Amino acid sequence: MSHHVRRLARSAKAALAVYPRAVLAVDGRTGAGKSTLAQVLASHLRAAGHHVDILPLDLLAYGWDDLAGAVHAGARLTSAFRALGEARYRPYDWERGRPAERDITVAGDLLIVEGCGALSATLAPLIDDGVIVRASRDTREARITARDHYDWSAERRAWEEQHDALTYPPSVRRP
Repeated sequence: MSHHVRRLARSAKAALAVYPRAVLAVDGRTGAGKSTLAQVLASHLRAAGHHVDILPLDLLAYGWDDLAGAVHAGARLTSAFRALGEARYRPYDWERGRPAERDITVAGDLLIVEGCGALSATLAPLIDDGVIVRASRDTREARITARDHYDWSAERRAWEEQHDALTYPPSVRRP
């Protein structure tokens, strides 16, 4: 088990000793391994008896030029989760290029916000702890090619520029 999983699991336990719900974040560049780490972390926390959901920020972006919108939507949903223990959203269907047909509800005692911008200044005040996943450009490119069955290389630079444009709190080392 990675040191990130152990550290975040300890942070979740500490937060849940004080609050009814905890929120963790996994940030990083596209292809860095955010989704994989979030899934491993969620599995570990579920095995410990927690009801965990993952909020993938990329599903909140309504197109290639909407990363900031996704981060703001993520903040609204995270606030709702903190207050109510659940939040509902309509994900974006990247293959069809439009909103999906059904809403998704995240609920439980732990939420993992995963995606580019998860630890940005907009979301950071709502997060109990988080990590920025890092990988070399070559590793990221290989993962993107293996993962995505559609070509978005023309949009990738604009997506990364949007990520670069996000503001991060001084305590967070930028991805």
